[in-house]
Amino acid sequence: AVIFHNNCMMEDEMPPDHLRRPDMYYIWFNRESPLMISWRKKDFVAFENNYFNATMTYRRDSSIYTPYGAREVIRAISKFVPVKKRLGVWIVSNCKRRFGAKKRMKYFKELLKSGLKVDTYGRCFNQTVNLERGNEEFFRFVGDYKFYFAFENSFHCRDYVTEKFIHHGLYSGTIPIVWGPKKSDVEVIAPPHSFIHVEDFKSAADLANYISYLDKNNTAYMEYHEWRKHLQLTDAYARSTAGACRLCNILHGIEDDSEIERVVKNLDAWWYGTDNHECL
Repeated sequence: AVIFHNNCMMEDEMPPDHLRRPDMYYIWFNRESPLMISWRKKDFVAFENNYFNATMTYRRDSSIYTPYGAREVIRAISKFVPVKKRLGVWIVSNCKRRFGAKKRMKYFKELLKSGLKVDTYGRCFNQTVNLERGNEEFFRFVGDYKFYFAFENSFHCRDYVTEKFIHHGLYSGTIPIVWGPKKSDVEVIAPPHSFIHVEDFKSAADLANYISYLDKNNTAYMEYHEWRKHLQLTDAYARSTAGACRLCNILHGIEDDSEIERVVKNLDAWWYGTDNHECL
């Protein structure tokens, strides 16, 4: 199989379809939301029809489901919740590219107007975190906070739940406050009662008040970490397998999946045409 990463595909560099070996599969791989890659639509029009055999993305209806929470991360989620020294943190560098980034920033500013005290980092706030994302020091830094603002750069895009929720939130030992994906999409992969969704509140002020309540009530706060005592690898959240691993298993006959045998008739119709209209 040959995996083509969407961000690296250029029409004049793609192999001609007529030169493809009959036993070779072409896989379309993508980790960004339709909103964030909409500017690239013109680049793959020439090979979007009957070119790829399968899709490998974070969407559950992909041929090869590749969520952001790989098995290795799930296994390592600590049952230990670090002692919290600070309230909440948000690290963001995309302030206004596409309407999703603008929309989340507007909501966040409403939270601040309500009196909520949040530490902010990233290019949007001219305050960098001099730690490499993904290393132990970074997770310890985030774990000092009770809440992480897992605000995505896209709004209501199907299944678009990224490392902001899984790594920065759950893995770091915080409670993720989620904006962007629909709550139902988060619930499919999240442990029960492990996150707070902004759409459960009538206003940003109501959410700010609830965060303040949890800050002062440790019993109520710790209820959001109760799932850590019971997480099993048989849970829905823990069943995800890294996409490349699963593809390898399929190619070697270890795991059977007829989905890879088909050809994607129209990539544009599937990727853009079947997402929520709010996303686009």
